[in-house]
Amino acid sequence: MTADPPLRPEEAEDLEQELALISHQQFMALQKCSYLRMSETEAGEYDKRRIRIGEICALLEKYKSD
Repeated sequence: MTADPPLRPEEAEDLEQELALISHQQFMALQKCSYLRMSETEAGEYDKRRIRIGEICALLEKYKSD
């Protein structure tokens, strides 16, 4: 297994912006969920964002620790 190439500052900034956007989407989904149940489609999208948030956090953790 090869190591991922280091992130460039521009890539890290793009990931941080994506993280902010999808984190806000997660927040809004949870706000709505407290009043109404999520549809199956909404739940699927929520899960996809949750996984992506984990991926971005792992990438940014490596970037900031270098």
